[in-house]
Order: sequence, then C-alpha cells, then structure tokens
Amino acid sequence: MLFLHQRLQRNHALVKVKFDEIANVPSLPCRRRDRDRKGCRDTFRYRRRQRPRPRWTNFQERAESLMIKQPSDIPERFFADAMLGRLARWLRVLGWDTVYRPHRKPGDLERAAAEGRVPLTRNQKLGASVKNAVFIRSDHVEVQLRQMASMFPIAARPEEWFTRCLDCNSRLEEASPEQAREMVPDYIFETASGPFKKCPSCGRFFWPGSHRKRMIERLRAWRIDSRSSVC
Repeated sequence: MLFLHQRLQRNHALVKVKFDEIANVPSLPCRRRDRDRKGCRDTFRYRRRQRPRPRWTNFQERAESLMIKQPSDIPERFFADAMLGRLARWLRVLGWDTVYRPHRKPGDLERAAAEGRVPLTRNQKLGASVKNAVFIRSDHVEVQLRQMASMFPIAARPEEWFTRCLDCNSRLEEASPEQAREMVPDYIFETASGPFKKCPSCGRFFWPGSHRKRMIERLRAWRIDSRSSVC
C-alpha cells in the first residue's frame, strides 16, 4: 500500500513538471513573410482577413444611391452579361439601349463602364469590383425587372416601347408598304393594325399584333409599368 502511494506521488510530480514546462513554452516564431511587418519577430499572430464589404450587400442603400431624380440624368444604355439574356430582351422591349453578350469575355464589364453603359451582372465578384455595376440578385426575369424598376425608370417612357430590335438592339425604322408586302405574310399585311417597322441591321420586320398585347399584359402582371418606375 505504501509503495502504491509513493508511486502515485511520483506520477503527480511528473505531471506537474510537464505542465509547468508546457506553460512556460515561449511563443512560436512568426512566419518568415511576416517578420518585417510591424516588428513581428517574437510571436506568431493569427490575423483575420478583413474583406471589403461589397457595394451590393445593402440593396436598399445601393438602390437609393442609383435612384434617378431628373430626366436628364437617366442613363440610356445598359450592358447585360452572359447570364442576363432574358432581362436584356425585356429592356429592349421597353426601349432601352441594351448590349448583350451571350459569351462572356474578360474585361467586358470594364469596357462597358468606360463606354458610359451601366453594367448588369449576376456575378457577385464582378458586381463588387466594377464601378457602377449593378448586381442582379434573382434568376427570375420578373424579379429582375422589378429590381431594375426600383433603381431606374425603365418603364417611364411608353412612347419608346417596341422601338428596338429584340435580336440586335438596333433602333427600328419605318418600313414602306411595298417593303412590308414583300417580306410579311399576306394575312399579316391585310390585318395588321399599325405601321410596319424594319430593323436596319438584321432586316427583321415588326408590327403590332397579339404578341405585343401579351407582352404588355405580362408587364402589368409583373407590376412593371410607368407608375412603378422611379421618376
């Protein structure tokens, strides 16, 4: 019994010595690349990386900063990246000059911003790094249009609706009846209720019909009209 007691005391002393040695261990040296930073030569410090807060984190603040008050300040040109094809098409329906690139190339957003266009992107990193870029939060086109309507008066000009080609973004021109008769079906030529227009770039013809009515009804269902825009 005495032998067991002495053995326990010896083990306790060894444990105490080991604990004291661990407690008195000097700080680990800092990494080589950090030795010349702020006199760091004796201790190792874990530094938490400070990431800059993206401009699009607070959407309300971003919307207020881009809110248009005067008609002369309205940006008339946009650039949509490869993930915003449907949004670009609807912006063209509303009469806005919108360039769309189906295949993304390095520097597209930077070049668009330099040309005076407002870059629109679904990429969070690009939206935070490019000046005046707008990060589109949703994948659904109706939500995308409502976000755009809260920041820009995209539907405030009904007279500009259906004035651009939906394929190539060119402004449409009036087409003569002779040109329209050669290019459109006879039934459409006889029943169309409005003038025919032609795209000078791709040669496509446009006319008012049931498809235009369906587009207007869809915009109203999405609450995208002249009353929902920021003026």
